[in-house]
Amino acid sequence: MTDSRTVVITGIGIVGPTGNGHEALWSSLMEHRSGIRRLEGAEYDALPARHAAPIEDFDLTPYMDKRAARRMGRFAQFAIVAARLAVADAGLDDISGPRTGITIHTGAGGIPEGDDEVIKHLEKPERTGPLYVPLVSGNMAAANAAIQFGVTGPVTAGVGACAAGTIAVAEGFHTLQRGDADIMLAGASDAALTPYLMSSLANAGA
Repeated sequence: MTDSRTVVITGIGIVGPTGNGHEALWSSLMEHRSGIRRLEGAEYDALPARHAAPIEDFDLTPYMDKRAARRMGRFAQFAIVAARLAVADAGLDDISGPRTGITIHTGAGGIPEGDDEVIKHLEKPERTGPLYVPLVSGNMAAANAAIQFGVTGPVTAGVGACAAGTIAVAEGFHTLQRGDADIMLAGASDAALTPYLMSSLANAGA
C-alpha cells in the first residue's frame, strides 16, 4: 500500500476542565474562561506550586457501565468518554471490527491509583487490590477502549509525556495511510493530578 491515501479528521472528543466536547472547549476559549485554579486541601499545602486544571463533576454513567469503570484508572475512563464523544461527533454508530484501530497514549497512566495502592500496601499489605496492574498500566486506555467498542484492528498505546497526544495522532495518521485500518481513534489521556507528582515536577523545575 502506498502513502497516497487521504486522511481526514471527522470527529473530535474532549474531556477537559472546562467541560466535555469540543463545543465546551471552544466556548471557554471564546469567553476567555480558564480551567486553571488554585488547589485547596491539606495535601497541597506544602507544595511550592499548587495551580492546576482539575476535571471535576465527571459523570461517566451516560457512557459506560459503572462495574466496568471500576476496573479502570481515571485516565482510561477519560479516554473512553472522549472516544465516545468523537465517534458521535463523526456521525458513526458501530465502529467494531477489524478495520477500525485505536491508538491512545498517555503521559503518566494511572499514577493516582498507583499511589492509593502503595499507601494501602504500606498500611496493611493484605489490602493490596487485585486490580493494581489494569488500573495503573499505560496501555489500559487503549485496551479498554477496544473492549468497549469491539475493535479488533490494530490497537497500540504509548507513553509520551507532554507529546503523547501528538504522537498518537501521528501514529493514527500513518496507520490509515498504510491501509492497515479505515477508521482510527487516536488521542491521549491523563489523570495524574496528585500531590506526589506535582511535588516531583516542582522539584524538577518543570
